[in-house]
Amino acid sequence: MPSIWFKIGEAFPADDPVARFVTVVAMISNDWQRLVQRMVELDDADCVHEAAQAEQAALLIENYRLQAALHYEAARLLQQAYERFPEVRNFIDGLTPEAIAEFRLVIGGVTKGSPNYHGDWFSDARNATFHYSKLNRRERVGKGLAAAAEEIGAISLGDSFASVRFGFADKVALKWLGGSQPEAEIEAKLVGLRESVMALTQFAQRALGVYLGTRGIELPA
Repeated sequence: MPSIWFKIGEAFPADDPVARFVTVVAMISNDWQRLVQRMVELDDADCVHEAAQAEQAALLIENYRLQAALHYEAARLLQQAYERFPEVRNFIDGLTPEAIAEFRLVIGGVTKGSPNYHGDWFSDARNATFHYSKLNRRERVGKGLAAAAEEIGAISLGDSFASVRFGFADKVALKWLGGSQPEAEIEAKLVGLRESVMALTQFAQRALGVYLGTRGIELPA
């Protein structure tokens, strides 16, 4: 793979709001690219045994949860940076129409009234990913258990400590992500995030390309 090399302090000075902004955007892009690679590998996996299929499904749901959380945090960061820093706002407003459209699609996911708004459930998704619920029955774990009460859970006991899987907990986690909604509806919501998360990584690449150009650094074609 072609690479370019530069001194970070010269290309991304810490006192420049735009440099700080595009650095975080680059971090977001890295996280998304690594996540989507794992998702592609899971989609392509050939699971012939029932236990392997169940584990594949659980990993896909986990990755969808991570995708929702990543997108929420990223969209809020982009929105707040645009509102807070005039330099960042001027930088974004000066990008290509394609990049601006991608930016608006991304922040629309967390903006009520936007046609791209993902819904009130979206802000809670990152808590369901990065935060384990309190044990109060009114909190997420209690609500998740109540919502999954009539479903059949399982614990898979493999031939080693590392192969044990608590399948019932995956079902509860899915419920605390989507409340009482059917699994198909929850999965459809999360799959629907792919368009806006893809827009996020496309925006990142366009923004970094423009910024680096202002520093005399050209990305390989």
